[in-house]
Amino acid sequence: KVRRDILAVMRDHRHDDGSYAPLLIRFAWHCCGTYDAERRSGGPNGGTMRFAAEQSDPENAGLGKARDLLAPIHAKHAAAGLTTS
Repeated sequence: KVRRDILAVMRDHRHDDGSYAPLLIRFAWHCCGTYDAERRSGGPNGGTMRFAAEQSDPENAGLGKARDLLAPIHAKHAAAGLTTS
C-alpha cells in the first residue's frame, strides 16, 4: 500500500518531465549520505533528513519538495508501523 501511494505521487504531469522519480531518488541518496561513521548515527535508519540541521545543508537544497510529497504518505501509514527511523 505504501508503494502504491508513492507511485501515485511520483507521476505528475505538472512537474518537470512528468515524474518526481528523479527527485525521490536524489532524496533517498541524500538520506543515506547522512550517516556519520564517527558518531555511528544518521543514515536512512536515522531519519535525520527530517531535522533542521540536515534540511538546511546546502547539499540538500530542493529536497523539501520530496519531504512534502512523502509526509502525507507517512501520516497515512504511521499507524500501521511506518516510521521515519
